Amino acid sequence: MFHQLKVTHLKRIIDKIKLSSLLLNTMKMSSSNILMFLLPVAVTPVLSRLYTQAEFGEWGIFSSFVSILTIAIFAGYENTIVKATEEEIPYVSTLCLLIAFIVTFFTALIFYIGQAEHISFFLNFPPITLLAVYLIAYAIHTVFSNMCNRYGKYSGIAIENAILGGTQAGFRMLFGIVSLIAINGLILGTTLAQIATFVFLLFYIIHVGKAKKLWGWDINNMRSILFKYKNFALFDAPSSLLCFAGFNIPLLILVAFFDKETIGCYSIVLQLLLLPMSLVGSAIGRVYYEQLCSDKDGEQITNIQRSTLQVGKIVALISFIPMLFLACGGDKVVTLFLGSKWSTAGDISLCLAFWSFPTILTQPLIPLFRYLNKQKVLFLYNLAYSIVAVGTILLGCLVSRDIYFILSVYAFCGSMVNLAMYTHILRLGDVSIKSFRTYIPLWILSSIILTIRLALL
Repeated sequence: MFHQLKVTHLKRIIDKIKLSSLLLNTMKMSSSNILMFLLPVAVTPVLSRLYTQAEFGEWGIFSSFVSILTIAIFAGYENTIVKATEEEIPYVSTLCLLIAFIVTFFTALIFYIGQAEHISFFLNFPPITLLAVYLIAYAIHTVFSNMCNRYGKYSGIAIENAILGGTQAGFRMLFGIVSLIAINGLILGTTLAQIATFVFLLFYIIHVGKAKKLWGWDINNMRSILFKYKNFALFDAPSSLLCFAGFNIPLLILVAFFDKETIGCYSIVLQLLLLPMSLVGSAIGRVYYEQLCSDKDGEQITNIQRSTLQVGKIVALISFIPMLFLACGGDKVVTLFLGSKWSTAGDISLCLAFWSFPTILTQPLIPLFRYLNKQKVLFLYNLAYSIVAVGTILLGCLVSRDIYFILSVYAFCGSMVNLAMYTHILRLGDVSIKSFRTYIPLWILSSIILTIRLALL
């Protein structure tokens, strides 16, 4: 009898998942995200024995630079692929690739001149050709991936993520074992993984009958798109750069005041806390944006409210878990996982726990700003966050040498900005905070326990 009830209950859950396209598509993408993120991490102990510290340093320089460049490579217009009308799509995709090629050309030109003038930064950088190939491969891959997102082809995106993670890990190991050429295998492997991924996506798009949407050349149409979606260029791209700065500049400030061991602890904790957002949050955000833009029933307000409430409940369940886990002794688990010499990382994870909560809560819902053409509002929030993040870290370092105090203040102030953004999103989506009353006691309980734990540090 009990077994039968259990099976019936399980069947109901499965049926509910099947009925929820958002949940089903999120699960598809999240599972592939796990492969994309964890496969390269899993082979790290092997790579650390195949490559020298200098090669990892070269990869670090390359990775940091392209991370910034890829944010601006489309001038924000890649986010219009999901939103544009069906007639605009060929011209939008072409425009994105054209902008990316222009940015790549001028980047390569600057690097060529810099190396010709014997400027040290450019001389220490990996080959120009490899940089250009990576950027072009990334551009094509991103456009094709956004096309899949527009048409709800989440199985293709799931396979894409698995291919990207798998080929990156495989190529890096191959070039580490078999050093056939002088090019850094870490960089070459990552570049070839981008190429392999966009080749797969090209065949996939042809397979699903969307190849005709990839290309369209008409100067007038492209010019009208530039002006129609100008907010993406004026606010979206700068907003992404500000978001990147808000996450990374505090680390650079800490480098000037603390030793490498402390910085290493901070860096690895930051990565661990952002894993839920990387694995699940980004998948939810992409599906949410597609659902908003599809607006199949033609009732915009109803669609926004329904989708925002649905997404909001999922992230409300996910967001507080890292905070509750750490507040209830998860910091000891972090130390156990990393090793006894990482005890500082466990304490730092407590300081950043509350920061993780509104960050994970808010990020998947950000596409609503793009859908409603309120990129300026998003820009202002990211500007406020960057100012608060950099300001609190800098001021904290000037008045104190207690890393736990500095990070606690930084986490609290940054969280206030993200919580303000969250409430703004709910207002835009016409969703009441009361809709999440089930989770509010858990949020409050987690915060209280965490505050007590921080006071005892």
